[in-house]
Amino acid sequence: MIKYYDRSRRRLVYIRRGADSAYWEDRWSSKDDARITSTASNRFFVATTARYLPPGSCVLDGGCGMADKVFALHDAGFFACGVDFAMETLVRARRVAPALHLVAANVEALPFHDGSLDGCWSIGVIEHFFEGFQPIAAEVRRVLRPGGILFLTFPVLSPVRRLKAGLGLYAAWDAPLTPPPADFYQFALSPDPVAEIFAGLGFTLLARVPHGGMRGLKEEMPRAHGLARLVTRAGGSFRKALRDGIDRMASRGVGHTMLLVLRREP
Repeated sequence: MIKYYDRSRRRLVYIRRGADSAYWEDRWSSKDDARITSTASNRFFVATTARYLPPGSCVLDGGCGMADKVFALHDAGFFACGVDFAMETLVRARRVAPALHLVAANVEALPFHDGSLDGCWSIGVIEHFFEGFQPIAAEVRRVLRPGGILFLTFPVLSPVRRLKAGLGLYAAWDAPLTPPPADFYQFALSPDPVAEIFAGLGFTLLARVPHGGMRGLKEEMPRAHGLARLVTRAGGSFRKALRDGIDRMASRGVGHTMLLVLRREP
């Protein structure tokens, strides 16, 4: 993975391999089936959904991959559905959890009626679109009802990443905007421009939550991550509590992702 800093657009550019359907099929094929029905790892997503929407709400995971979050939401009493373009992965998820509502489709053309959804999760999707995510944003607005909630996550240009960019610790991005590089993987985005695009479509920002502190430490401050791992080798429930505490604290400065919670206005 190579990272470049695009100064004019305040974002990191990750070069590795294009995130097309073949990439995701390969990635998900290496994961165990048990991941699909594991709810423990998805407690954050369920708890966040429940904070804004009551059980029984119709919630989409747009770009659901193995559908583990669809399963967790379904298990928590939501009417959950998932959309993805990795068809083999969806077939596998249906085989493991046949009760799930899963559809093979593109997030830029969602197979739902206008205003038919109460909520939508977009987890690590918009950053993979080199030419911009505006079509996805417009499509999410179309399918959400007035008052519906969008839960949007993406890799973020965190304070530590901004500091490193200012110090010139990333190579400068000077490639043309079009066509997209074949090996473009994703961006790490500044949250304010993302929120502004959704505000222009009639969304109100309700919350921003930095997330993924341990992953951010591993990626941007490997020595600190090594120390954190050493600290969290304590046994039992204390180990988990300590790790979770370090993750939350680290998320403020070096979190890998940002969650924006947005409400679609009439």
